Amino acid sequence: MTLPPAYAPVATRAREILRSKLLAFRNDQDGRGPGRSPLPGRSPWPFLALLLALPCSCGGPRETGICASCSAADAGAPAGALPDGGGTPGDGGGPGGGISCSAPPPSPTLVAVTGFVNPGNLLAYEHVPAGKLSGALVVALHGCTQDAEDFTNSGWSRAADAYGLVVLYPEQQPGNNPDRCFNWFLAQDGDRDGEAASIANAIAQEVTAHGLDARRVYVSGFSAGGAMAAVLLADYPNAGSDAALFHGFAGGQIVAGLPFRAACTGTDASTCPSFGPGLSLLAMAGQVTHPPQWWGDCVRSESPQNTVWPRVTLWQGTDDAVVSPVNLAALIQQWTNVWGVGSTPAATETVDGHAVALYEDTGGRVVVESHALAGMGHGVPIDPSGQLPNGSGGCGVAGSWFLDAGSCSVFRALQFWGEVPAGAGLAVCSP
Repeated sequence: MTLPPAYAPVATRAREILRSKLLAFRNDQDGRGPGRSPLPGRSPWPFLALLLALPCSCGGPRETGICASCSAADAGAPAGALPDGGGTPGDGGGPGGGISCSAPPPSPTLVAVTGFVNPGNLLAYEHVPAGKLSGALVVALHGCTQDAEDFTNSGWSRAADAYGLVVLYPEQQPGNNPDRCFNWFLAQDGDRDGEAASIANAIAQEVTAHGLDARRVYVSGFSAGGAMAAVLLADYPNAGSDAALFHGFAGGQIVAGLPFRAACTGTDASTCPSFGPGLSLLAMAGQVTHPPQWWGDCVRSESPQNTVWPRVTLWQGTDDAVVSPVNLAALIQQWTNVWGVGSTPAATETVDGHAVALYEDTGGRVVVESHALAGMGHGVPIDPSGQLPNGSGGCGVAGSWFLDAGSCSVFRALQFWGEVPAGAGLAVCSP
């Protein structure tokens, strides 16, 4: 059966709704959930029959619910479009499925970065995609016990291949910290000195070496890397207008991290009378609290002449037992106060099945967003079944600290920063 062209989008959407429910049911039957049917009290098999009855948008045959033989040419889709509603490579893909999970491409390789001024004694690596570069740079900061190679499991290198980004991976050395944590809690590694200065110098070198746009530099970090991302955003908060020279960050992503100066006591946000590892443990446990004004003053006092701030996306699981979710609330308070927008969201929405709060400036632009992933523990949210465009593979590799939450946090960060179109989505593959 072939539907008239005008009905094809309706069929595609219906097919994907049914497919998502059947996949959820299958996952539950595999022991990953309570065994829910697509609708309570109903068998899933009539839904499968209906799914198989819906035609492919190009009229081709269907195999196990997937339009395996559809092609962009068959459907009259734009050149390069993914089959069955998957979108056009380079636009982030689409919400549709209709592609089979193939063997993932080889893990992207990292190349050592040397020659930058390095007062913090860090290592650094880069991933530069083979194709045309978009001009953007993402700095990806690993967590404790990890290294740069481990952190490619977050999905950043594959996102680089998909969208033409350069990714810089700073790496902690055991001589600096035996647990390989970035020293976000030491005064000498912030305040544009030590490790923070090393990262800034490596960024400046990357911008020059690859002809990147210094106004499109972003930082993303997880756990201790997330806390260091907060330090960097406070130290270098203004990307400026010079495309050739790095001045600061246009945006940031903090995943299961902590606010700037979380390991600090005292009532004066411009000073830090007590600062160090012991307080970092209290902060991780959610025992360091301050009012929003104090958190905001910490950032403002670090860059007192600044009036332009980075847009920040904040992520954490509600069941995080390593870094207390109290810190997500503190991060919201810090960055909304910096922006002067208040800590009550202008709107809330559901993205990839989890709650997102949106905080807008006076012009209606979202400048801070927070993602609270119900039931997720300590880790980077990934979505291995979400296929990045241009054959780049799934979003992340599941493992320790990389959690298949059905949400590609690197893709969503790029979308928030404006490096991926707002309406784009990832195609979903099926085994």
